[in-house]
Amino acid sequence: MNINHSIPDNIAFFCCASFEERCKSISLAINKSKVNCAYIFYDSNYTSDAVVSEISEYLPNCEIKQLNMKNPIEVADIFAKAIEKIQISGIENIVIDITTFTHEWLLILLKIVHSYKNAFKQIRCMYTGAQDYGGASVSSEQKWLSKGCKDVRNVLGYPGILRPSEKNCLIVLAGFELERATRLIELVEPDKIVIGNGIDPTNVSLTDTMTFFRKKFDDWKKEYKHRNCKNFDFSCKDIFSTVKEIEKIVNTDPTDNYIVVPLNTKLSTIAAALVAFQNPKIQLCYSIPEEYNVKNYSIPGNKITVFDLNTT
Repeated sequence: MNINHSIPDNIAFFCCASFEERCKSISLAINKSKVNCAYIFYDSNYTSDAVVSEISEYLPNCEIKQLNMKNPIEVADIFAKAIEKIQISGIENIVIDITTFTHEWLLILLKIVHSYKNAFKQIRCMYTGAQDYGGASVSSEQKWLSKGCKDVRNVLGYPGILRPSEKNCLIVLAGFELERATRLIELVEPDKIVIGNGIDPTNVSLTDTMTFFRKKFDDWKKEYKHRNCKNFDFSCKDIFSTVKEIEKIVNTDPTDNYIVVPLNTKLSTIAAALVAFQNPKIQLCYSIPEEYNVKNYSIPGNKITVFDLNTT
């Protein structure tokens, strides 16, 4: 996997050490001569010291930052201090391996980096797609990524503007975790629901699994046939296509209060962030899972997607 033609020189490299093997795909393949400094973020409840050590021993000038999924304010503070330090140092480019950040961490980091975008020549996001999810040896019926939903909270930096006089419209970019989406709808209690089904997989090896979950999705959404509920398709890998789909929904009834919850790939999560950057009335929320499939979450694919935030 040759990724270095997509990586500029003189970079600050950000990555997230995780229980997923995918967390090492980019960080251990990067040309170390391009890295001025590196930041490794992790939550000790979900990441072994061995994984953190393996990445930190490979990358030069590492700073290891322990984060707490339960404390997004502290997470934002750590991210902001890292970006400020990089800006002062004169480093020209940032490369972020977004693959295994939680959706919430990624959205917080994107918001902070976006506020500093004029300070850097390039802000590259890189993503390793999965070859499979939920275990290669199990059937589609047995695959799972997370279970339950503890709560829903606003993502820091994306408060939105919710007017009491207007209707609340919940837009869910659904994935394989329909149980999480169900609980999300129960907690938010929106006036309108718009449910997105992910198509256009990041890896063709996921086609059969996505076909199975498409049927499951179609059965699941019937539960809301008596609600003010619509659905749409969005791309799991084409960021700008997904941006257009979300904008189309928002522009249909621009006076509504919009709450967007990305539960699919990190690429479609970037799309949600880009829409919110342009329309600060949109609130982004995070659905907190009860449990992750730590042992069989994903198998790394061999395709890397690269996206530059400074082109938006």
